[in-house]
Amino acid sequence: MPIRGRAPAQHPRHPGRDQPQGGGSDGTLACVLRGQEMLRLHPGETELVVGMGPIGLMHLQVARSFGARVIASDPLPERLELARRLGADFAVNPRDRPGSVIKDVTDGWGADAVALAVGSARMVEETARYLAPGGRLISLRASIQRAGAA
Repeated sequence: MPIRGRAPAQHPRHPGRDQPQGGGSDGTLACVLRGQEMLRLHPGETELVVGMGPIGLMHLQVARSFGARVIASDPLPERLELARRLGADFAVNPRDRPGSVIKDVTDGWGADAVALAVGSARMVEETARYLAPGGRLISLRASIQRAGAA
């Protein structure tokens, strides 16, 4: 039985991976806020947020509070629905040609900013092409280390 107030030892969606212990959400939110500040968003700009896990959802909400229009991207329909409920202006599955959605939403300009909340180097390359000229990109994701790994 898990100790009250502590996360289970195993990650709930990825058996064999360790679950992060302790809170950490305050620090995560601080990192998201700092990342959004680094993007220098202005009201009315468009931000693409890739990955609608906890970190991506934080990016979405902070970007909206800065006045940005947000395009949420995730392959899981339930995450896209949650993103819509939390304020995403648009939601797109990355398998459904997000480039055309981004071009439509921005009148062909591209996203002013991208917040990448997935752990894939390939995604940096892929999402960079959705940026408008002079667009900004940040990458912030969670990293889970196995117990005993250095």
